[in-house]
Amino acid sequence: MNRYTPWILMLALFAIGQTSRAELQLDSSKKPKQVEATLKPLFESVVRPYGESHSADFGWPSGKKGTSTSFEGSNFAWVFNKMGLLSNIGSFTPEIAPLEDCKPDADELNPGHRCDWRRKGFKVCHLFMFNGNDLKLENVTRLDIVRDTKQISGLPLCLSVHAMAVAKAIPDAMLITMSYIDSAERADPKYDPPEFYSTVLLRFSDANGKLKIEQDNSCLGNPNKYKTIAAARKALTACSAR
Repeated sequence: MNRYTPWILMLALFAIGQTSRAELQLDSSKKPKQVEATLKPLFESVVRPYGESHSADFGWPSGKKGTSTSFEGSNFAWVFNKMGLLSNIGSFTPEIAPLEDCKPDADELNPGHRCDWRRKGFKVCHLFMFNGNDLKLENVTRLDIVRDTKQISGLPLCLSVHAMAVAKAIPDAMLITMSYIDSAERADPKYDPPEFYSTVLLRFSDANGKLKIEQDNSCLGNPNKYKTIAAARKALTACSAR
């Protein structure tokens, strides 16, 4: 063994690590229209029924709300761990969470109706990841936006998906910028309620051959006010430098 051997071994291990890392990236070989055309029927056959079966039962004559929205800005092709993936985000109400800080008015015709309305009107966005080859559903991840009582009186209603991209500053991670409104806002076509923004970080990993996605709020916080991917990336870089 000569004096260069340790360096050669270190370089070899580094090279192995680089080639084996399952880095998440956009699949630029897939055209946007092609991806959208593939995902459109999947929303009707998979995403909507999933939302229906996982939505809270409000006890209404029409039954469960189910998944009523497919965000076109969420249709992308990705590559992770040598697997082609397709993304779509849909929203539904997974549970009727109680609002402990809401007290029924004494003069309400139906006691508790105001509080029930405030919590039933919210929707949570969920990320659906499909296998790009057989189009099977690989993972569903809830995109949580924490309720800030200083900001909203009801619950966060996921309204729009503005951007999706790799995190860059953190390997195998995705950033999604969403906007939301207060579910307690009155339904008035002549009135646009205040819109808030938040960007979430999702970490991708391989769990015994299965795709695992976890939301990580440790750096960006939740909710936050990052309106762009660039702003969130800058925050992640600052966290990494600490």
